[in-house]
Amino acid sequence: MVEVELSDGALLRLASLSPEPGYGFITLVPHPEDGEPQELVVPLGAIRQLTLSRAEPQSPVGFSLPAG
Repeated sequence: MVEVELSDGALLRLASLSPEPGYGFITLVPHPEDGEPQELVVPLGAIRQLTLSRAEPQSPVGFSLPAG
């Protein structure tokens, strides 16, 4: 899992990251909240922190039946 904190305080969980368009800018694609993912082109100086961590397993939605 990759999270990026921008200088304005926004925290983004990324689906992908690209070195394009270059010249001090990169493209961030956050996981979509609703609908299509949006690409954000940001200057490298706008990134305050980049965090790499192990993705947490997704838990199923609903209730578990009691054993027995």
